[in-house]
Amino acid sequence: MKVSVQKYRSEPKVVLNIDKRAGELLIRDLIGCYLLGYRIVELISKNEIYNDQKIAVRQVTDRLIGQKIVEETASRVVIQYLLDSEDLHLERALKKIKSMAQDSVISLRSHQRDEDVDRLALLISRQFTEILRSGPLKVADLESVTAFNYTQVALNLERIADHASRIAWISMDLPGPFLLL
Repeated sequence: MKVSVQKYRSEPKVVLNIDKRAGELLIRDLIGCYLLGYRIVELISKNEIYNDQKIAVRQVTDRLIGQKIVEETASRVVIQYLLDSEDLHLERALKKIKSMAQDSVISLRSHQRDEDVDRLALLISRQFTEILRSGPLKVADLESVTAFNYTQVALNLERIADHASRIAWISMDLPGPFLLL
């Protein structure tokens, strides 16, 4: 895979040649670009982008907060991050993750909540990268150490929600009454 990084209207941009990328590998590359803070991800192919690649791209853009496919041709897809970093509040997102993780522990429908927690945890990780890249956000006025701590807490809460989801799925297979605390 060939990757080239360039500035685009003062926004970080990456160009990925996806000729030999599909499925889980392509998904991981796209999530990596998201976490690294790229605002524009251009996917190119020498020939035509295959249907399974397009499906993977759509899965990722649906899963990540703030990303949208803004252009698509037979051999090119452009994904853009549309949220303004100054409009995001890490502390509010962290509180929402905590609440969702608690919901996951008591809910048998925790799979959906777990996915929401995953999305928010990825967003917080992306925000941390942006803070490291450009200094504190104006609205949040966070220092790098505080942002790092938020990221660590978000990742730990995300793991708790993952475990709660697994417990809920396992408990649905158990016979008789049970109690999830």
